[in-house]
Amino acid sequence: MPTEHHSRVIVVGVDGSAGSLRAMRWAIDEAALRDCAIEAVTVWRTGSNGVGTRHAAEELQARVVQQACAGLADSPLVCEEIETGNPEEVLVTRSEHASLLVIGSHGVGSVRHAALGSTSEYCSRMAACPVVVLPMPADGGRHTQLAER
Repeated sequence: MPTEHHSRVIVVGVDGSAGSLRAMRWAIDEAALRDCAIEAVTVWRTGSNGVGTRHAAEELQARVVQQACAGLADSPLVCEEIETGNPEEVLVTRSEHASLLVIGSHGVGSVRHAALGSTSEYCSRMAACPVVVLPMPADGGRHTQLAER
């Protein structure tokens, strides 16, 4: 039996990429329609894969949230959360209390991940709530801002 989600929270994966900025902007518009809050989640881990320090994670998250909310008269409540771990697992865990999980695609080029990147593919299969994956624009992102606003 599917789990019902009564939470009024949209979880957004924020990794500092153009895809996460698209996801954040989309989530802001959706949160206004649903009258709910946003939980921006950035995951950091030591090493060469991903963000290397908590401070760097905080900075990139703040930048994405600020850019996404720039110019808005009314923006929803945005809670900024930083976690250590594997991004896929953290986002799936966070989906357990969310009404929606929103992530951006990085537009990877492998055959296996032609439509979805590894994080979005994993979350689409394992999340406890509906998942929205915002694809890379067909023009490679040159006109992203025009298309999103």
